[in-house]
Amino acid sequence: MDAETRLLRYRVVEGLVLLAAPAVEQIEYMDTHGWKHRIELLIGFMNWEHELLPRLDRDGALSPEALNRTEAVNEALVALGDEFAHQYPVPEPILALRDDGIRTDPRWEMIRSLARQALDAFGDLGVPIPRLLDEDYNIRRQDAP
Repeated sequence: MDAETRLLRYRVVEGLVLLAAPAVEQIEYMDTHGWKHRIELLIGFMNWEHELLPRLDRDGALSPEALNRTEAVNEALVALGDEFAHQYPVPEPILALRDDGIRTDPRWEMIRSLARQALDAFGDLGVPIPRLLDEDYNIRRQDAP
């Protein structure tokens, strides 16, 4: 597998790490990195299935389990996004896109659970799984660790 494919696969893993993290860590990460709008947690990872996952699958970078589990995360994000789209515009922020919603909305807990399952599948492939609060999480790099 070439360096670019390894890096793309690792970037998917890093995205899953953010989605799998406990709500308090997600919120801390967004605050630390200046994510003013919590919808970024939702839209930053939607639609992997259009180009990224098929490319990684075609390049042999995914097991069927990793592909299926990551697609399940994507589907949950898209479903949540579609639900919000039907409520937009709204006079006040959608509860699930506020810190309290990220902490308590069962849809976010389902997404976190699906993301943890996907990470397990990547771990089975030997891909190192970073922690969200690691110093080298989501840094510039030319290749995956």
